[in-house]
Amino acid sequence: MSLAQSFVRVYNGDPAAGGGFVGTAFFISAQQAITATHVVNGCDQGVYLCFPRALVNGQPHYTEKDRVHIPVDGIERCPKIYSWLPDVALVHCDAQDHVMTIPLAQRPPEHQDNVTLYGFLDVYQEVMPIKSNIGSRTQVHNAWNIGSGVKQGMSGGAVVRNGELLGVLYARDEADKIISYCIPIDLIQRWKPDLFADFP
Repeated sequence: MSLAQSFVRVYNGDPAAGGGFVGTAFFISAQQAITATHVVNGCDQGVYLCFPRALVNGQPHYTEKDRVHIPVDGIERCPKIYSWLPDVALVHCDAQDHVMTIPLAQRPPEHQDNVTLYGFLDVYQEVMPIKSNIGSRTQVHNAWNIGSGVKQGMSGGAVVRNGELLGVLYARDEADKIISYCIPIDLIQRWKPDLFADFP
């Protein structure tokens, strides 16, 4: 089983009716996925999770089974923790197939840790693993800078260190640069202590 099976694209609106690709989510259990809150907050046409399927005539083809509309009450946004608001949201949705979970990191991020970022760059390519490293801790989001920026479509993807889930990726495009952060998993555990109870 491939790690890629746990990742889904997030669309603003039904992709079969012109909805746009806005980011990545990944399953942490058969019923719950994680993404970045700003990914789902911008979905004014409705949040759709789309399981990767083959291209047809060069375009992604999603059958009714491949795309799942998530109702508003199916999204749980992380509340403010102390003085910061972590950009993390839980999406409640049954996975269609068995998902492979990533073991949790046993220690928080540290400066210069080598990491791999996982997410979708666009609607065509499979999940992309991108090598990077952890920079300094930010004071605003209580997150960690990622050494290399990635395209906004990867936002909500996973930050992995030595095969362990270190955090959720926050990526954004700005006028003249691309910025990305790691929102650490230990912060998410403070919000939902039982969320990863069954993880290895």
